[in-house]
Amino acid sequence: MLILTKLKIMRASIISIGDELLIGQVIDSNSAQIARALGELAIPVVRKWSVGDSSSEIAYALQQATACSELILMTGGLGPTRDDVTKKELAAFFNVSLHFSEENYNHLRSIFEARGLQLTDAHTTQCMIPSNALLLPNKVGTAMGLWMEKDAKIYVAMPGVPDEMMYILREELMPRIRHQKADLSCHHATLCTVGYGETDIALRIEPLLKDMPEYISIAYLPAISQVRLRLTGIHHDEQLLKNTLHAFTQKIREELKSMIYGEGDTNLALELGKILMERGLSLGTAESCTGGALAAKLTANPGSSDYFKSGIVSYATASKINLLGLDPSLIAEYGVVSAQVAEAMVRHAAQVMNVDRVIATTGIAGPSGGTEDIPVGTVFIAAGSAEKQVSRRLRLSRNRDRNIEAACMLSMELLRTQLIGN
Repeated sequence: MLILTKLKIMRASIISIGDELLIGQVIDSNSAQIARALGELAIPVVRKWSVGDSSSEIAYALQQATACSELILMTGGLGPTRDDVTKKELAAFFNVSLHFSEENYNHLRSIFEARGLQLTDAHTTQCMIPSNALLLPNKVGTAMGLWMEKDAKIYVAMPGVPDEMMYILREELMPRIRHQKADLSCHHATLCTVGYGETDIALRIEPLLKDMPEYISIAYLPAISQVRLRLTGIHHDEQLLKNTLHAFTQKIREELKSMIYGEGDTNLALELGKILMERGLSLGTAESCTGGALAAKLTANPGSSDYFKSGIVSYATASKINLLGLDPSLIAEYGVVSAQVAEAMVRHAAQVMNVDRVIATTGIAGPSGGTEDIPVGTVFIAAGSAEKQVSRRLRLSRNRDRNIEAACMLSMELLRTQLIGN
């Protein structure tokens, strides 16, 4: 029976294994999930490797990870096929033999019998594990996890299939690690902003953070038209940590004010929906250049049907006339990409859909179609009611996907600021 190593200091490395990761066929979401889980335990990830199904590359990553960390977590390469070489390389690394695991075989057999399938020789081979390994149960798949120790370091191998990896991580690995780690507390605070870049935000808040203690750090996590500010604190004194983290979070709140649309694991559409719900307002969308992407964001959150009622994609000029009822002379005078048309889309859509508020978009998302006066990336957004509308011109890039995302985010923010300003 293994005696689990007690560690005073714990740093982690992650090794993701699979040719599919290196050729871009599969995105490595496992590393992000692992790092997030370890962060909950105040265990920093110091290095990550993505390597192919290559014995030499796996061996190299193991050596490098051992040199810089006490906890080495691996995903991938535990299956029954020829390219699943992780267990073989682990046995070589620990200088131990592979042996047949009856426990692993019984696990496989129970799954296959329940499905009316037959085990093959390849599945028998899958049950060969390093002789120093403790098996970690996997109730959602066939590949069991492995826990190994050497020289006061812990090595864990998990399957690459994300839901199987997550089961072992949450149900088996995390409880064991909690008993191994030093007695540190870790807390996070996340503030979500929209409409400003990380440089603009940093210029405003960095002077407030000059006396922030070293046990608290801040990370700027930018996305299109958004920045998340994540404060992380790690300390032995949990109450001191909570008080200090709260104090610096409050300083940032007071400085950025309405630039912050929410806190924690949230999104702008969800927070806008909360405001609409609180005020008993219904919402609709009238979209041109965003092509329904705005409505998709607004309806992605559970419960959105309580306030979101309808969306119209009036992509062609004729549909703005036929579906929304815009006056052709208005379009002829100002152009289909204009503040006047965007505001008219709000006004008419509110009446057509019988909703309290509407968000509208019209523009040239790209990468072609612009003119000298209205270049690619010109988007007009508008928000409001049948009686009152506000609009804004966006000068975006030539990247179509980024332009659509920015238009969605900034148009939702336009309505949010209108509502909280009233």
